[in-house]
Amino acid sequence: FTIKVGELPVSSVSDVLAGSTNDLFKVQATIIGGGYATYQIQDGTGAIAVYVASALRTFFSENVGNVVELVGTRDTYNGLNQIRVETITFIEAGTLPVAVNVDGVEELLPYQNQLIELTAYQVTAKTVDPTFGNISLTLTNLRDGSTIAARWDSRFAIPTELNTVLTNLAVDDIINIQAILGWYNGPQITISAQTVITMTTDAEKLAADAATIPASFETTSGATDMAPLAGPYGSTFVWDATEITNAGGTFDPLTGEITYPEVLVDTVYNVTGTASLGSETPVDLSIAITVLAMTDAEKLAAAIADTGIDQDCDGYQVVMLPLTGLYGTTISWTIVSGDATLDVDGTTLTYNQGTMVADVVLEATFVNGLETQAVQ
Repeated sequence: FTIKVGELPVSSVSDVLAGSTNDLFKVQATIIGGGYATYQIQDGTGAIAVYVASALRTFFSENVGNVVELVGTRDTYNGLNQIRVETITFIEAGTLPVAVNVDGVEELLPYQNQLIELTAYQVTAKTVDPTFGNISLTLTNLRDGSTIAARWDSRFAIPTELNTVLTNLAVDDIINIQAILGWYNGPQITISAQTVITMTTDAEKLAADAATIPASFETTSGATDMAPLAGPYGSTFVWDATEITNAGGTFDPLTGEITYPEVLVDTVYNVTGTASLGSETPVDLSIAITVLAMTDAEKLAAAIADTGIDQDCDGYQVVMLPLTGLYGTTISWTIVSGDATLDVDGTTLTYNQGTMVADVVLEATFVNGLETQAVQ
């Protein structure tokens, strides 16, 4: 085994995160928040939680925003990366980091123990512990349906104003929140003295709804789709699809059903609109929709599906076989079996005189671009 002697070097938070359980570290970082026995520190390389013994809790609560030097051992608790502090020293006054917006971010582990921001999340569940008064929330992003837990541990001292907001929160409220991203077997927002909760304004809801509309997307020739007529936060969308209808497509403004034109080459159509909510100034919307032409294989399949010969004929009766199909597909014919003659023009099929009831089986070879398929 190895025994280390001498001064313990200063490590970065990222070094601590990469360490193993019970490794001893010295680190300099800013206390960014927390409460009771758990605080968070952050430097330019990352953030980590600090488990604080009772004797040091006053120091931590009084030095939020300041740079400190602490010595402690690496630990983890229910997935929360932390360091168990042994000693701590004030270094200098500091500033809190700017909250990072994580709206719609699927993988939140890289943001663990950092100050984050969520906007326009709906309170979809709220419980209050009858014994201790702890408050648990479920917050839902109406834009994609994702949820995240938020919790206030009543042992965390919080300002009266925040306590009032938290107490009055009700299911269906839509809020913005800045708080530390904690972890309890998964992401869980830690509501502490540094948390800021505000009600989402109509202007913010309108902006959130408008942001759900993509600037561009692709679809296929002749496809049918539904244009959204309302946003998840209650905004109304009104669309102008003139370019599409002028090109042979259709649009029903009452239902939002839209059928794109059939195109032979990829074509871009611009659809414009507005998003409106209450008395807020409407927001202009614009989408560039690329309608992709059918591939040769798709054209070939459509032509085959559209072509068929099933006809009762008498002797010497003539059937004119098609030589072209949909989307410029060419068709050539051969007789596989049966009493009939195909003229050299490749299109005139004549049933022979005196033919008894019998099937004439034909084989059609369809060609579109580089695609070829024979069908009987």
